[in-house]
Amino acid sequence: MDYKDTLNLPRTDFPMKADLVTREPQQIEKWQKEKLYEKIQVARDGAEKFVLHDGPPFANGDVHIGNALNKILKDIVVKYKTLRGYSAPYVPGWDCHGLPIEFKVSQEMRKPGGAGVSPVDVDAATIRKACDAYARKYIDIQREQFKRLGVFGDWENPYLTLNKEYEADELRLFADIVEKGFVYRGKKPVYWSIPCRTALADFRSSARPAPRSSSGRQHHGRCRPTSRWLTTQLSAIRKRASAEKHSSFPPCSCRRSRRNAAGTAMKSSGA
Repeated sequence: MDYKDTLNLPRTDFPMKADLVTREPQQIEKWQKEKLYEKIQVARDGAEKFVLHDGPPFANGDVHIGNALNKILKDIVVKYKTLRGYSAPYVPGWDCHGLPIEFKVSQEMRKPGGAGVSPVDVDAATIRKACDAYARKYIDIQREQFKRLGVFGDWENPYLTLNKEYEADELRLFADIVEKGFVYRGKKPVYWSIPCRTALADFRSSARPAPRSSSGRQHHGRCRPTSRWLTTQLSAIRKRASAEKHSSFPPCSCRRSRRNAAGTAMKSSGA
């Protein structure tokens, strides 16, 4: 006798094996064919709005774990608000400008299988066209990858920072800021990457904390910049500018040198 036949259990059509690798794509395809996202927006038409302003990823490669975590957590918030009765449309987008894309294109140009030339020898218009094509390629790739993660959104009408309409809106917004007097001319250091031939954000030039020895003492023999594109010279320039602004001591590139300079100044003054 088979004991399972003696149990009063419900009979269902659900398979015992999850087999998510096969079933998840089928479920996502079903959602897309039924236009589930569009139906949700119609059902919530006229309800109170909840708009998640999503910071876009760079279109410079495949989706990585950080992109996945970011999109999934935001998708949870949007779906939660939808279930609470809000009209919560989600418009995805991509950042199509900046160093990450330029750097990837430069790497492709240097490869033997690519153009096989240094970006230094290529005019700016050609590099811009190559960046445009590279970004559009990975927009399509990432779009399918985000869909595969089950993220709902208006994937066929994303916002792209390289679209002329988007750039025109940016200029209009900047004009409004200028008219209100928030834009002024001043002086500040601009950090420049020599190999990448581009300006760097301030956070890329910050120095790592000095390492500590087993005794707990901190060694300041060398200040290491956080970005691989920076050199020790760039870090020294930043520190020199800061020292000239805030101190009367000679500008130095690390704390130990500043302490030595302070000691020399005190001796010379007879203190």
